[in-house]
Amino acid sequence: TSRAVAADPSVCEPPNVVVVLDRSSSMNGAIAGGPTKWAAARTALDQVLATYDQSIGFGLMTFPFPDACGAGRTPLGETLGAAADPAWMAGYVPDAVVVITDGFQWCSPYDPAQRELPTQAVERLRQHGIRTFVVGFGAAVDEQALATMAVLGGTAPAGCDATATDPARRCFHQADDAAALSGALM
Repeated sequence: TSRAVAADPSVCEPPNVVVVLDRSSSMNGAIAGGPTKWAAARTALDQVLATYDQSIGFGLMTFPFPDACGAGRTPLGETLGAAADPAWMAGYVPDAVVVITDGFQWCSPYDPAQRELPTQAVERLRQHGIRTFVVGFGAAVDEQALATMAVLGGTAPAGCDATATDPARRCFHQADDAAALSGALM
């Protein structure tokens, strides 16, 4: 999908960002010394919106959506697949996607091949010129999948460890508490 270019090159069009937020039941768990992950994510997003609402156009997708794998599931790949589909997005094409998740790709019945769905969707997003920023929230994330998503999404820092074995050189943003999540999103 091609993007329209402003007729006047001196006019800067604000970027459009879709936040893909995990709303699975695991987000109801508390984080270290704080509120639930869901409450922390909402607070962090409120801070980002208050800071950037005049300079960035925001959209929000949460998962699981009703009838998409069911409660307690994490259909990240299916959700990112929808974000990569201009028909599903009613023609809306964001400039970037920000993924916030605290878990693994998992739908019932579990199929190990599903672990690849998020990375495949990020590849499709990138083919449409859409970069994907990845934030792991909490200790139970699939570090390998998130690292691969950040690399494929074009947002991994130079020299990061794409094998996800060196936590000092992560390819994605890791947040273990509310303050770190706010910092990662800002």
